[in-house]
Amino acid sequence: MIETVAVLLLLAISMAMATLGAVLLVRFIIPGAGRRARILSAAVLGPGLVMLPTPLFTLDGPNEWLPFLLGFMAVLIGVCAVIGWPISHIATRKLDRLTHFDVGTFE
Repeated sequence: MIETVAVLLLLAISMAMATLGAVLLVRFIIPGAGRRARILSAAVLGPGLVMLPTPLFTLDGPNEWLPFLLGFMAVLIGVCAVIGWPISHIATRKLDRLTHFDVGTFE
């Protein structure tokens, strides 16, 4: 039981860190996009990159792709809603505040 909790906690922390990295990556790649687009992109990109190697270890035959992809997308949407969105929303807001400088500071 404790091993399962430890693995799930490590996975959640990995997804949170990947989402924070995705916030910065999205900010540099598409700087002209709106805040909502950047939040959604980071919320999907962070957990999506952590979950990307999953098909390499789970699929056995060629007929398993469609059910696996449907389940994978359902889990990815759930994880993005629970872990990715709040983290990307808060981090994007903080990053926007830090990158918009006030001219009055330098006068």
